[in-house]
Amino acid sequence: MFKRGIVLVFMALGLLAAGCATVVSDDYSPEFSGDFTVTDNSGDQTLNQKVLKITLHDGSGNVIAVGSDRPEVWLTRCRSQIGSFGHSDDGHEIHEMWCLGSDRFSYLFVHGKPGLEVPEALMMKMFKDRHDVKSGSGYVLRRYIPNMITVTYALERQVPRD
Repeated sequence: MFKRGIVLVFMALGLLAAGCATVVSDDYSPEFSGDFTVTDNSGDQTLNQKVLKITLHDGSGNVIAVGSDRPEVWLTRCRSQIGSFGHSDDGHEIHEMWCLGSDRFSYLFVHGKPGLEVPEALMMKMFKDRHDVKSGSGYVLRRYIPNMITVTYALERQVPRD
């Protein structure tokens, strides 16, 4: 009985820490489409300094890790939302786009103000290579399987060359 109580407390804390989001009718796809460099991550070193080519439109899309051996991930059931991801205590509106990936991971694309800091899940901080992620540009990607694996990436939009 005691163990069940501890589990329920951690689940409640997890829900509080996750924040909340409101699904909106606006389409944030263009905001997250393009080439992004991974500048920091919370535990997936293989994508450090790699370029993610993200294409989103009409509720679907794909993610390609350029120069990586990772397969292309197809995204479906994408929805735009306004959220309170990370630290948004100042009332700054944060745009999010949630999608389900063909690799069974959920993809949460986030765009907040520059310097957006995303805290790592408390239980994940037990691992030595896990840490909070700070995005200088305000772009973040959280890739996760609920209640299992979570990795957060700080992204920097690449400027297209003419």
